[in-house]
Amino acid sequence: MLALAAPEAVARRLRLLRLVSGLNSTDYAQRAEIGIQAWSNYESGRRRISVDAALRLLATYHVTLDYVYIGEVAGLPRTLRLALKSVSDHVDAMSSSSHDTDNDANL
Repeated sequence: MLALAAPEAVARRLRLLRLVSGLNSTDYAQRAEIGIQAWSNYESGRRRISVDAALRLLATYHVTLDYVYIGEVAGLPRTLRLALKSVSDHVDAMSSSSHDTDNDANL
């Protein structure tokens, strides 16, 4: 049986999907007919995205439930996989850079 990823991992993937789209949180949620507050809770990891909301993402943005819940990219369109990798690398670099800056401030 597959184990669901931690809520933080699901939230990170949701954020990456939104960033790839180029939309802000409000527009991304509204296009998928997901409440703005609900989306904020999903993307921040305060709540796990419901199956109904995830199905709305599937219908609107052509993502898969496997990607949303367990991080499996194999079923995603190639262009989306590549875009997610690029954005993920950028987010990781920015996060690492901010940690380096924080560490420098503590010296």
